[in-house]
Amino acid sequence: MGFPGEMGSSVAGARVQATVRLIDVLPTLLDYLDLEGAEKAFRRILEGTDPPLGVYHWYSQILAYTGRRRESVSLAREALALDSLDRRSKVVLALHLANHQGKNEESLRLYEELESEWPDPVDFLQLKSVGYEAMGLVDEAVSMYRQLLQDPVVRGSPYSLGYIGGALGRAGYKDEAAEILNELIERREAGELVGPMDLAWVYIGLDQHEQALDCLEQAYAERHFALPYMNSYMFEDLRGNPRFEELRRSVFGKYAVG
Repeated sequence: MGFPGEMGSSVAGARVQATVRLIDVLPTLLDYLDLEGAEKAFRRILEGTDPPLGVYHWYSQILAYTGRRRESVSLAREALALDSLDRRSKVVLALHLANHQGKNEESLRLYEELESEWPDPVDFLQLKSVGYEAMGLVDEAVSMYRQLLQDPVVRGSPYSLGYIGGALGRAGYKDEAAEILNELIERREAGELVGPMDLAWVYIGLDQHEQALDCLEQAYAERHFALPYMNSYMFEDLRGNPRFEELRRSVFGKYAVG
């Protein structure tokens, strides 16, 4: 699962088929950032017979993207009620409870349960760090981010490295974020594939807003899967900037409110 938006590059490029199944909805979201179209498709699936849990997870994400957090929590609870042992349902609910709601005891309890259940400790630490930062538990999240930087797979991923750099910058550790930005630029100059979204995270954390917007506009041209997070706390410092608001309207359409 990784950090927010990380899985997009592995599936982008598919196209929407005629039949409405989960695999058909993902390209609508990933290739075209068509949140309204994806929502309609998810609703149709949920109205059908025995919809897969993944539909609940993805639809709850769309609700969260578009500011309907109470509804996203409610749908995540429905998924967990269908299978109380499903790890993905637990982590989706934990994150939705965490987002913008301060310290949440239920979210903390779910993360504690999942720690012993999740098969990949590094993957789980990525998920937990995001949830803890969303709850405002910044010191704990920073400790996790620094621990993740010691993992060669995480460090080797430009996206993961950029995301952590942005998080450290948001937390006030600008020197560490700047070091990560320099590393990413050096790796790009050496021929490694470092995308605009990888750099955008760090530029935001470093308060270099024009550079961040340049990268976000490039990411929009590529329809990067992380862009629906533009309504989240991670992008708050860009709110009100005319370029950012225009981009947000392009991504969210009628949902570009708040």
